[in-house]
Amino acid sequence: MNNLRTGNWVVHSLYEMTEIDGIEYIVPDIDSHANVYDLDVSDTSLLCKALKLGKAITDKVPHYDYNIFEFVHDNGLLGIMPDMLYTDMNGDTNLFVRENIFTEQGIANTKLFSEIFFPYEDTDILSMPQFNVGTSYRSRLYTNMFLKNHFYAEPLEWFEKYFKYLYALFIGEKENLSLLNSPNISYRINEFGKPICEYASLKSLIDFEFMKAVTDKRKPLRFCKHCGEIFYANDSRSEFCSPSCRNRFNVYKSRAKH
Repeated sequence: MNNLRTGNWVVHSLYEMTEIDGIEYIVPDIDSHANVYDLDVSDTSLLCKALKLGKAITDKVPHYDYNIFEFVHDNGLLGIMPDMLYTDMNGDTNLFVRENIFTEQGIANTKLFSEIFFPYEDTDILSMPQFNVGTSYRSRLYTNMFLKNHFYAEPLEWFEKYFKYLYALFIGEKENLSLLNSPNISYRINEFGKPICEYASLKSLIDFEFMKAVTDKRKPLRFCKHCGEIFYANDSRSEFCSPSCRNRFNVYKSRAKH
């Protein structure tokens, strides 16, 4: 899978945190523009960032909300809305919501459900026009997330809940992986004959990497023996997140002997 690329994802140039009806949201700034990028499936840094955030939230590190904001600035929103749904929004008045850690599962009214993620105005997501951001193969639901005039937003509390839950699974406080859902990921061949991994949300991609890591017999997700940071060990013998941490540990160990 080292040569497998993901399909495009969109990150805005600028985000802001704002309170709407008593709920703190992260939303693209009104003057921002959408940038299309892709990720390498073999890149585990995104997963490690998510787990580090989960640890910071769990440990109640001061101002962790700014760390969440920094994550969004670098990688975009999680895409929780499409991740929660069984199907795309194809003009239906009702949606089927999968089991998840944010809301109840079952049948939900499309308009009421979409208001969670489009809280700025009373708009009908079913009537939204298409908006091409260089991802024409994406579903209608995906493209609606990045409309210039109807900004898709996500509650800050849901970021906290997701990252904290992921970290709890990692350290063994929770055992039920089912609430992560089967990652909504598919594959296609692009116009150059290369395999492309398409994911419905950034959260799906993180879930996919997490499930691979925690079921790997080599246990590649580890705490650094020196600094305590979470890292992904490509070598089964690795105990440190970086050469500098390994060197510092050995120096301190050597000093302790004298």
